[in-house]
Amino acid sequence: MAELGYQSDPNDAQEQSFDPVPADEYPVVIEDSDYIPNKKGTGMILKLAYQIIDGPFKGKKLFENLNLENVNDQAVQISRRTLNAICVATGVAHVQDSAQLHGIPFMVDVRMKDSAEYGMQNVIKKHFAIDGPAPAIPAPAAPVAGTKATVGGRKKQAWEK
Repeated sequence: MAELGYQSDPNDAQEQSFDPVPADEYPVVIEDSDYIPNKKGTGMILKLAYQIIDGPFKGKKLFENLNLENVNDQAVQISRRTLNAICVATGVAHVQDSAQLHGIPFMVDVRMKDSAEYGMQNVIKKHFAIDGPAPAIPAPAAPVAGTKATVGGRKKQAWEK
């Protein structure tokens, strides 16, 4: 038996659906990350949880695992290229902690994959900046009276406050 001391909230009874989203490009932020040993204990995986931040699938989650340490050199190379693309898309050149990548909007190209074990699921094929190359150090600019707001010299997107 586990003593929980939990009080339910009937106003927050909606469970999150993990149905895949259609293949398309989506604006996302990394909302969570974890660096854990792989199942075999032979390497480390960076687990990334994304949230779509705009459009009809706003709030939906996407997931990606990067084999940054693995006995399979090809898996490591692919994962490092992916992490590099994420860094370029977010404008974070040097990552000490994966939390540095959290909350920075960028785009992902999502495709569908049919897995015998899990059925249809999403696979992220590409990571890129929202409006071309991201600035090296994202710095929000203050809006000028009578003009549209900008962030880092570009037009402010709907999800940017």
